[in-house]
Amino acid sequence: MHSFSKSCFNKVTAPFATTCFLGCFLACFLGLSGSTFAATALGIHELRISGPGLVADDPSCVAQTTEIATAFAQQAGVSVVDVACRLGFVDEPIGVITYAAPQSIDVFNTNAAMYDHFDSGYATAELCAEALSRELPLFTRHTGLTPFAAYCHRSPELNGAHSFRTAIYAINTVDVVQGRKYSAGFKFDDAPMNPDAIANVAFDIGQRAGLDMLWTGTTPLFSGRGIAASYYGNQQLYLLSRDFGYAHTEANCDAMAAQLNRDWAASGTTEAHFFCMDALRNVRRLGLFWWSGHALNDEDFSVTQFSGDHSDQATCDVAKEAAVAKLTRAGEKIIASLCGHVAYPYPDRSPPPLRVTIISR
Repeated sequence: MHSFSKSCFNKVTAPFATTCFLGCFLACFLGLSGSTFAATALGIHELRISGPGLVADDPSCVAQTTEIATAFAQQAGVSVVDVACRLGFVDEPIGVITYAAPQSIDVFNTNAAMYDHFDSGYATAELCAEALSRELPLFTRHTGLTPFAAYCHRSPELNGAHSFRTAIYAINTVDVVQGRKYSAGFKFDDAPMNPDAIANVAFDIGQRAGLDMLWTGTTPLFSGRGIAASYYGNQQLYLLSRDFGYAHTEANCDAMAAQLNRDWAASGTTEAHFFCMDALRNVRRLGLFWWSGHALNDEDFSVTQFSGDHSDQATCDVAKEAAVAKLTRAGEKIIASLCGHVAYPYPDRSPPPLRVTIISR
């Protein structure tokens, strides 16, 4: 760690060398011998950015940070004093730009402005670069700001297999940034049958919900795996999920999910998608995810599970239709209905009972 910090410091002395110590920098910088300017007219400030390197101890960090410092100085109208690379929190490389200005410059960093903890990186530098090319116009459109730096870097904070991350910096020239990048996600209870397909659906319904989608994919989350997404928008939406138990062993879970998705689409409510998870020994677990303006998953619709136990699918289906008819007469707007096991149906044991679940709003 020390060698990286020291070597970067040594390499940076040429572009912004000065013969005076920092304590007398203002006098040297301003040439105040005989000047009418006060030494307090300018202050020394630091801008810290993610180290623009793609490998550990990247020797190009200083050179790239120097280019960024030049662009920053031109856009902000300040003078650069020093540039360095060193290791910051969790040993993450950072670039440090020291500059002279009457006051510090307000810099907008899209990653620092994210409001969720599901942000994930990209598996390769090439994928990151492709994502960055799509992200730049979204950044400009939603923030109204002009970046002085946009690049990919490697972050040890992120999962090793997805550790490449975009970084965009712009001088904040507006009172309130209206739009920004957000991240969202949910954890799987069991592995989905086709996680990549689920991620693609999350992308599609996010677009239909009015989001400028940037990326969706599977990623480690907390104690398991899940779907993570990043997008640009003028408000934060959440990617929520709910578990609806185990499908009957004789039922086709995929067919159930397809029918539930058709019912859901016909209801004209929140964009959502039912999917099947592989619980164990070909037993399928039924899940649902959707984009929501609420942080909790019980504010977009109501879920009612009836207490009556049923020993087989046919009996449960009859009870389900009766429950739907009863709630409809009572004025409920039925979105979807299903039968599911209340516990895992072990193949070598008597199956647990089936119960009716109604989703309404």
